[in-house]
Amino acid sequence: MLRRPKAATVLVAALSLLPTDCLRADENAAPSDIEHAFDLFEPGVRTFAALPDRLRDRAIDQYYTELFQGARRRPLHAVSDGDAALLYRAAALSALATGHARYVRDMRRLLRELEARRTVTPREYAELYRADVMARDFADARRLVSAYPTLDVEPMPYIREAAAIHGPSELLVVPNRYELVHRPVRLEAERQIIVVADPLCHFSQDAVRAIEADPQLASALARAKWIAPQGARFAVDAYQQWNRQHPSARLAMAYRNSEWPMIDSWATPTFYVLERGKVVAKIAGWPPEGGRDALYGAAQ
Repeated sequence: MLRRPKAATVLVAALSLLPTDCLRADENAAPSDIEHAFDLFEPGVRTFAALPDRLRDRAIDQYYTELFQGARRRPLHAVSDGDAALLYRAAALSALATGHARYVRDMRRLLRELEARRTVTPREYAELYRADVMARDFADARRLVSAYPTLDVEPMPYIREAAAIHGPSELLVVPNRYELVHRPVRLEAERQIIVVADPLCHFSQDAVRAIEADPQLASALARAKWIAPQGARFAVDAYQQWNRQHPSARLAMAYRNSEWPMIDSWATPTFYVLERGKVVAKIAGWPPEGGRDALYGAAQ
C-alpha cells in the first residue's frame, strides 16, 4: 500500500502543543463575537494543513484577517479576559502554522495585555517561545527563557552565525555539542537532488534505511542534500542521532522555508530533482509515488 507524506506533518505537531480546552468563563452565556470567530478559526487552521504550503499560508492569513480584523481594531481594554486569551491563541495557532512574524508580533502585543491583567500563565509564555523559534527570532526566545527560567520548553542551543548568508541557508547540528551553526547552502549549479526529511518522521526513517540498503539508490542519491522543514523545535538529540546513524544522508534544518523557493511542499519525505535550479522531477512519500523504480529513474 502506498503511504504518502502528510502535508501537515510539521503543522500538526506544532498545533498539538496548543491546548484545546474552552476558555469561556460562563458556559451559560452567549458566545462573544471573538469566541464565535475562534470557534470557526481553530478547525479551519487544522483543515488548511492539508493544502500546499503557500496556499495554506495564504488561507490562514485571509481567515485570520477576516475573522479577527474587527477585534484587532478594538481597544484591548474593551475585550474580556477570556476573549483576550482567545485572541492570543488565534495568533499562536497562526504563528506555529506559518512561522510568519506578523502573528508573533500580535502574540507579543496580546501577551503584554495579559500581563497587565495578571491573567497570563506559563502556557502563554511557552507558546510565545515556540513561536519565536518557528519564526527564527532567537533573540526574543533567549529573552523569554532568561526572564522565566522555569518555563517547560526545549532549551535554547548556542547558535553560531556564518557571515554573508544569501539565498538558502540551514541550521546544522554540531555533533556532541548542544550547538547549531547557521550557514549558507551552496547547491550544485548543474544538477541537485534535495530530500525533504525529518528525523522524527517514521516515513523519513523508513526511506533513509531503505535507500542505504539499496546500492543503486544509495549511489544515485549519494550527493543529495537532505534538509528538514523550518519548525518550532530544535530536537538536537534527534538530529545528532540521525547523522550518526546515516552519515551519507546528513540532515540539517532549513533556517526559513521561504529561502528554498524551489520546494513547494515540505511534506516528509519528498524528493526534488533540480536541473540548473529548476525542478524537473518530484517524488513524494515512502514508499515513493511510482515505486522504487520511479525514484531511481528520477535520480538518474
